[in-house]
Amino acid sequence: MVNVSEVKQFVIKYGKKWLFPDFTNKLTWLVAGTGATLLITPVALEQLLYNWLVETVNLNAGVPIAFAELEIGFADYWVGFGLIFLSLAHNIANRYFIYMDGLSSKEAKDRLIQVDRELFSKFKNDLSPDSRTVRFLRDVDLGGTYHDDDTRVLDRFCQTWNATDREFHDEELEILRKAFLDKSKSFLWKLANNSYDIGGSRYRCVPDPYVGDFNYPPEVDKTLCELNDMATELYNMHSELVRKARTTLSC
Repeated sequence: MVNVSEVKQFVIKYGKKWLFPDFTNKLTWLVAGTGATLLITPVALEQLLYNWLVETVNLNAGVPIAFAELEIGFADYWVGFGLIFLSLAHNIANRYFIYMDGLSSKEAKDRLIQVDRELFSKFKNDLSPDSRTVRFLRDVDLGGTYHDDDTRVLDRFCQTWNATDREFHDEELEILRKAFLDKSKSFLWKLANNSYDIGGSRYRCVPDPYVGDFNYPPEVDKTLCELNDMATELYNMHSELVRKARTTLSC
C-alpha cells in the first residue's frame, strides 16, 4: 500500500524527470526524435518530401492518388508536439513502474528483515550473551570440573534450533547460525564422550587416575586442549553472530 509520503517522494523525484527527462529508452528517443524532426523541418521541404512519396507510389502502384494541400502545415506541428508529449509520458510511465518495482522490493525486504529481527530476539532469549552457558564457553578450563547446568541451555539450543523455522533469511546470518549449531553439536558430543560423573550433577574430563596430577598423559592433555579450544571457538562464533545481527538488522 502506497502512503502519502511515498506519493510525495515520487512526485518530487520524478517531477524532475518530466522537466529534464532521461532518454535512456530507445523507443522514447525514436518517438521524441520524430516529433522534433516534424517541428524543425520547413513546411516547404515537407511538401516536397510528401509529393515525392506520392509520385513514387503512383509510379509503382499505377493508381493515381492525390495528397492534401500542405501550405499551412499546422497539423504537422500538432503531430510533432504530440509525439514529443507521448515520448515524455512514456518516459514518466517507465520511471513510475521502475519506482513501484523498487517499492515492492523494498517492502518485501523490510518484511524479511522484520522476520529476522524476531528470530534474533528469540536467539538472544534462548542463548543470551550474558547467560551461564556463554560465560562457561568463555571462561571454562575443562582441566577442572563443570556443572550440568553449564551446558543445559546449549544442549536445548541444539535440539530446538535445528529446524527450518529457525533459519535466518539473511544469507550471512544463516551461515553463522548453521556453523554455530554444527560446532555446538560437535562440542557437546566430544564433551559427553570425555566426561566422568562425579555426583551432584558435576562432571570432569580428567580420568580418576590422573586427578590432581598436573602431568597428564599426552592423550588426556590433547583432549583437554581440544575441548577448551572448541569452547573458546564457540564463544567467538556466538559473539560474531550477535555483532553481525545487530549490524545487519539494526537492533
